[in-house]
Amino acid sequence: MSWFTKSPLANVSTPDKYYYVSSEAANKGFFKIAYAETVTVDEKDISEFKGNCLTIFPKEVISKINPAKDFTINVNITIDGKVHQFDKVDLGVVLTNETLKSPEYLTQSIMLCGQNAIDMGDKFLILSNGLMIPKFTDLKVIDKLNDTLNDAIFKAHRGYGFVFNLGESIEVNIGFTNEAAAKFTWKNVGSYYVPEDK
Repeated sequence: MSWFTKSPLANVSTPDKYYYVSSEAANKGFFKIAYAETVTVDEKDISEFKGNCLTIFPKEVISKINPAKDFTINVNITIDGKVHQFDKVDLGVVLTNETLKSPEYLTQSIMLCGQNAIDMGDKFLILSNGLMIPKFTDLKVIDKLNDTLNDAIFKAHRGYGFVFNLGESIEVNIGFTNEAAAKFTWKNVGSYYVPEDK
């Protein structure tokens, strides 16, 4: 080792190891579901330290997001004023590479939330509670799911969701698995305000 080179410090990283997500970038969505177990990251808006209030994520955490395994989903269906709650399951139960191919399949997979059901033509009969749910397709379901996952990671709170409105209300709730919550709330992930250098 040369006496004239500086040894790197073990606990100091270079800026290129992180993503810098501003609220503007987060509102646009800084990643999208590519496949059930992978995402693509929009690096253009989050690879440079811009602005003075940012949420900073290690690249290795964001680039390895696994939607199917890092998130949970549960659904509440309100029919005639009565709320029917389905158990929380891993998002991978409803989000597969097959259901991602079609808004129809993804909508139906989400609304059934892993429940055993019989296809009755224009309705599903959910066997666990005898509910009949009309079939429908939300053409923006993948956008809603992407937005919800982005919100959950950017804000790192308990969970987020969206609603299908169809006469009956179908409320979709997304949260972290315990393992993922640890990844997205640990001490190297957080929001920082950096005063401008005058």
